[in-house]
Amino acid sequence: MGWQDTTWDESSWKDTEWKEGSDQQAWKDDKWQADDTAWKEAANQWRETDAKAGEDQADCWKETAGEDAAWQGNAWDGAGAAATAEATAPSAWDSSAPVDGAAAAWGSWGASGGDAKSSTVGPSRDFWEFQSWNKANNVLGRKEEWERERDDSALFTERLGNKAGIAFERYEAVPVDLSGSKSHLIPVCKTFEELYATFEDCIPTALMDNVRRCCYKTPTPVQKYAIPVGLAGRDIMCCAQTGSGKTAAFLLPVIGRMMHHHEKPIGNLEVPFEGPCEPDSLVITPTRELCLQIHEEALKFCHRTPYRSVRIYGGEKPKVQLEDIAKGADVMVATPGRLQDFIDRGVVKVDGVHILVLDEADRMLDM
Repeated sequence: MGWQDTTWDESSWKDTEWKEGSDQQAWKDDKWQADDTAWKEAANQWRETDAKAGEDQADCWKETAGEDAAWQGNAWDGAGAAATAEATAPSAWDSSAPVDGAAAAWGSWGASGGDAKSSTVGPSRDFWEFQSWNKANNVLGRKEEWERERDDSALFTERLGNKAGIAFERYEAVPVDLSGSKSHLIPVCKTFEELYATFEDCIPTALMDNVRRCCYKTPTPVQKYAIPVGLAGRDIMCCAQTGSGKTAAFLLPVIGRMMHHHEKPIGNLEVPFEGPCEPDSLVITPTRELCLQIHEEALKFCHRTPYRSVRIYGGEKPKVQLEDIAKGADVMVATPGRLQDFIDRGVVKVDGVHILVLDEADRMLDM
């Protein structure tokens, strides 16, 4: 009985707890209000600073574009007059503009990272300055012998990986549907040595040596049928699964055909290349990953030949690529956005292209 009388006053305890809770809530409300006010003031200050920085960057870009347009008029008979001072802000091609993380990862051309096309023409001053420097220092587009010896190891030992020596003879029974006028008259070669013997006049010896360096012996089904058709000068449309060797199926005929109609390869020039880059063969691909893969194979097949391969794609600073194409190119691997950008700048011309390859054409049509 006595214990129950001395337990506690429940109503008094609840009043005390509620009062403490109310005081705590009031403190939280005051703290939240203060934090919110401070955040808003900081946000407003940030916006003002960012807007000022944007205006300064746009003004700087306008001045650069204006100087670029004036410089181009005297640099190449007006050929570089693609730059304009009418744009109001830097865009994706501007190397000084920051690249958004998501845009860099995915690009505007779809998954796997394509490249975005800016509606504003970028400056081309760097391109002409690189050519002036090459001319003043007698820098040629071809490689020196020490560079070729380095590539003997870099291209065919370090980068060959596990792609060599695959037993493609096991795929002899893979069905192939071949159609087209007189297509049945084009020979089908079961080995690369047979291919070389049959089309010796169309395949440079250096190209066949590169095939041997890659340890390719038996062509895949798509290579077995497509390479002879390409060497014969016929148009080709191939459909085959990933990893079936389509890249080599079009690169070998491309380089082989250039031996017949390409009279002035970059590697044979005795003076530095001048003028817009005019590739003889153009490969267009939807993503930068494919662009790099194809260029890697093109480097192997062009090794120790007079032909020079370059690649242009979105996601890399244009200045890096302008320096490369300023030396000229016989084979160009490009993504659509960056290619259009360089054409608009007047640094790339495609009206003299003899061979056009659309890799993953179905994906590009969906863009």
